[in-house]
Amino acid sequence: MSAADPAALLKLANGCVSKSDFAGAVKHLTDAIAISDTKELRANRAFSWTALGRNEEALADAKHCIALAPTFPKGYLRAGRALMAMSRLEEAVTLLEHAAEKMPQDYALQEALEDALQKLEAGESAGGMAPAGG
Repeated sequence: MSAADPAALLKLANGCVSKSDFAGAVKHLTDAIAISDTKELRANRAFSWTALGRNEEALADAKHCIALAPTFPKGYLRAGRALMAMSRLEEAVTLLEHAAEKMPQDYALQEALEDALQKLEAGESAGGMAPAGG
């Protein structure tokens, strides 16, 4: 197993994720992306960025994943989750609606869309105001 092997680096990253070491996962995934930029590596790094609360980075990776593979649902899921975490709910709904139309068989996309719609509705019913400082 070579450290310059993207599959080996992905395995190391997955081990980090299983231990909630998301910073370690990002490091291994970044090294793997430098060798071979794939949709899976971008989607996995977006997940780890989100877990670290680094939602701008997560969104950038998710958008890159979508550009690499427009029919790969995880890219849209990661982008939608990052947008929701940044309280950009209308953007999340629009993106997830588009993805759900393209891939209606994907249950996870449908679930994420319902989650975004519920959060948007709750925000609107609360007067559409974001909490102070948020």
